[in-house]
Amino acid sequence: MNILRSIAFLTIFYIGIPYLVFSQEFPNFYDQDFQEEYKKLELACYGGDAWVCYEVGKMYQNGSGLIKNQSRAKQFYSRACSFGILEACNSLEFGEAMNDF
Repeated sequence: MNILRSIAFLTIFYIGIPYLVFSQEFPNFYDQDFQEEYKKLELACYGGDAWVCYEVGKMYQNGSGLIKNQSRAKQFYSRACSFGILEACNSLEFGEAMNDF
């Protein structure tokens, strides 16, 4: 009986918790709340927040919450790279080497 309780607990823990975390972390682009939050992220990027530019670039490259768009990813990576974010510069080089951009 204890084994069944343990299995049930582990199943809920390993399936339920990541679902709750990732469903909040990567919302649907078509959700109105996410669109408003995305606008804030874009404004922060154009306001000079380099890490936000890098993160939005990753969202576009991976299709996390946004429709996958390599040219937009390149724009945001380029902006972040110009601010000195090494990870963004590396993503640009890798994307160009793999002909993703």
